[in-house]
Amino acid sequence: MASLRPLRSLAALAFAALSLPAAAAPVSGTANYIVSLGGINIAEMAVNLNDDGRRYTMDVSANVAGLGSIVASGTASAQSAGSSAGAGLVSQKFDLTTRANGEDFSIRVAYAGKNVESFVVTPPILDNVDRVPIERSQLSGVNDFLASFVLKGKALDKSLCAQKSRIFTGVERYVTPAWYATKRETGKVVPTWNYVTVQVRGPARAIEDPAWLRAQLESLTRQQEAPRPEPWAVTDAPEPFIAAQARGIVGVEVEIASILGKFKLSQNRREDDKLGVLNGLSAEPESESQAMAALVKQHGFNGTA
Repeated sequence: MASLRPLRSLAALAFAALSLPAAAAPVSGTANYIVSLGGINIAEMAVNLNDDGRRYTMDVSANVAGLGSIVASGTASAQSAGSSAGAGLVSQKFDLTTRANGEDFSIRVAYAGKNVESFVVTPPILDNVDRVPIERSQLSGVNDFLASFVLKGKALDKSLCAQKSRIFTGVERYVTPAWYATKRETGKVVPTWNYVTVQVRGPARAIEDPAWLRAQLESLTRQQEAPRPEPWAVTDAPEPFIAAQARGIVGVEVEIASILGKFKLSQNRREDDKLGVLNGLSAEPESESQAMAALVKQHGFNGTA
């Protein structure tokens, strides 16, 4: 497990800056850290915080150093900005940029009233792994991880070390079973999501209660089908088929340990089903549907559609 060892000459100043009284005068603070793994220094990190009592800016930069530079190279920087009122900081903007092997990767998040207003990943993540779909309501009441770890008060709180992140979704679109050719043949189809997103990982608690799982399936389906002229319902599919599908689903709660980018763009479907998804998305006027259609065409068909 990696550990952070503050440089003593700057630690006191940093801790003072990160534990500001609620009505403090304008303050700026800097802290430098050495990141070690197994007692071996592998990276350096600097944190800068400026708070005028109403608004704040925070910058974090890191680079591989020490023995770490023998096997790897790279840099990372993050910026958080927002309001400074009450007992903590409330983010309105968060940017993260990394550079390694001559390639840049960035994440841009904008918040409005503690809700995620926009989330952009550049370039799009192309890893193909599974993910748990979430509802838009779960993107509310969030803060970025930099602002979340700053406590305004007279002392640092150990509970800050137990802060948890949320799941942020990039380009995504619901895929209705009505688009599949398979629906007309057997009816054995269910809704799914196409997405390009960033996934969080960590210790998970499994939830296998059938009633809880069925409620989640019906809730997510109603939410996504509601705008359609003829909404698809879970009960539209044969009950034994739905029961069999549900047995393969496990609900989870995840404590974040790492973040991974990935996509699902109907590439697992047969060709006529993928074409139905492409045509269905292309016919929808929303910009996100058009963006997803372009991604399905580029990656779901290996660029040959």
